[in-house]
Amino acid sequence: MSAAGADPLPRYAAMVVAVGVLGLSVAALVPKVDRMGTFLGVAEATASGAAALTLKRWAMQRSVKAALGMLGVVFGVRLVLAVAGLAYVKVKGEAVLPFVAGFFGAYFVLQWVEISYVLAEQKRRGGGG
Repeated sequence: MSAAGADPLPRYAAMVVAVGVLGLSVAALVPKVDRMGTFLGVAEATASGAAALTLKRWAMQRSVKAALGMLGVVFGVRLVLAVAGLAYVKVKGEAVLPFVAGFFGAYFVLQWVEISYVLAEQKRRGGGG
């Protein structure tokens, strides 16, 4: 790329992995009866976070506006994942709260990571898109 500075994606991808590992580690401490839902929530949020960084990198190559628009796309994907995860947990006869806690516990941190990545990439590119 023509802009100065190192690509920030590896650093932010490592943050996504760290959030996932931390979330799964916390999920392992949840009582066994609620563990599967918690694991599923964290896994879905983390996988969508990894995909989001890739999509935002692609969008940043076009413009900052496209990258911010990608927030809406990723939100839609996460909405579908959350509904599917809730339905799965409900069909299995498990409590939904552990899923919700796992999903949104990771989601809120990952949202910060994704926005920080877009801002760091914008700065690296000299504020332009």
